[in-house]
Amino acid sequence: MSRRAREGPVSRPLEAPSLGAAPSLGAQHAERVARELFSLDARATPLPSERDQNFLLRSAHGGRIVLKIANAGENPAMLDAQQSAMEHLATRVDCTPRVVRTAAGNARGEVEGPDGRRHL
Repeated sequence: MSRRAREGPVSRPLEAPSLGAAPSLGAQHAERVARELFSLDARATPLPSERDQNFLLRSAHGGRIVLKIANAGENPAMLDAQQSAMEHLATRVDCTPRVVRTAAGNARGEVEGPDGRRHL
């Protein structure tokens, strides 16, 4: 038996998506996403991000959540891992962010950017 066979399958690191595949939604588009996916009427304010796009959503009632629009090239397994880590921490630490499910109960939704690319 070869050494590789004894050690098991070789895992490959997840590659970072291209910055060229980063979303480019405006605040009004983010507000529409909040209404359509989360049934949330809120004002969107852009937040800094490198390869994704984030918005602070503020509802009229004072609630605040962060909307993350993932890079079109992001591996869904990476998003799953990020959400799993957040959910794990939420059971142990009060001040950690929580995953907000869509109105349909899903952990994430899908949105089309102005360039036609799909983002999670």
